[in-house]
Amino acid sequence: MNNQKGSATIILLVILVVVLAAVSVYFVFLKKPGEVAVSPTPTPTPTKTANSKPGEVAVSPTPTPTKTATPTPSPAANPTADWRVYANTQYGFEAKYPSNWYLEKRGDFDIVSNYEDSSQYDLGSVPADLESIFITKQDVSTNETYDSLKKSFGNLVAWNKFISQYNVEGRLYTTYSNDHPVGNHTGAVILDSKGHKITFSLGTSSEDIKDLLTQILSTFKFTK
Repeated sequence: MNNQKGSATIILLVILVVVLAAVSVYFVFLKKPGEVAVSPTPTPTPTKTANSKPGEVAVSPTPTPTKTATPTPSPAANPTADWRVYANTQYGFEAKYPSNWYLEKRGDFDIVSNYEDSSQYDLGSVPADLESIFITKQDVSTNETYDSLKKSFGNLVAWNKFISQYNVEGRLYTTYSNDHPVGNHTGAVILDSKGHKITFSLGTSSEDIKDLLTQILSTFKFTK
């Protein structure tokens, strides 16, 4: 009996040694080098909120994209906003002139100038920086047209439309005078349907005063 138990024990030990040897052979000779056991990625579990019904899964809301407001460009400053207003009720028109200029009323014509009482100067004593614009008003034939008026400018260099309102047009003109010390002369003439002729005439010919005349004419309008 003891011999049988001893034999069984030996057999079990032999089997155990064979199994361990087989496992060792597998790991040493059969498994590829560099292989790493990868753990399975866990599936995220949907989160339920306190208000969720059974079987419902809370879904986070998609954020609404924020719109960036486009800045509105500021309107360009009006350079004539604070200018003084020259108004003529007899002929029914008005125009603006610089707030630091002066107005002289002379009856058939008026003067706006950067010097007060500019007419006191003669040709020999005129200040070099004096600028002036003469405004004349005349009654003409109601049949007067720009074509017929154009003929009176024998020395006309340029004749351009600058205004068109209330069925009235204005012409900006440039003339040349051989005997005038400043050469080219610029002005503007306006005819209305009532037989009135309104003229803006430059007293000097600098480029600055020409630009200023353009600004003054841009404010011209009829009032009746």
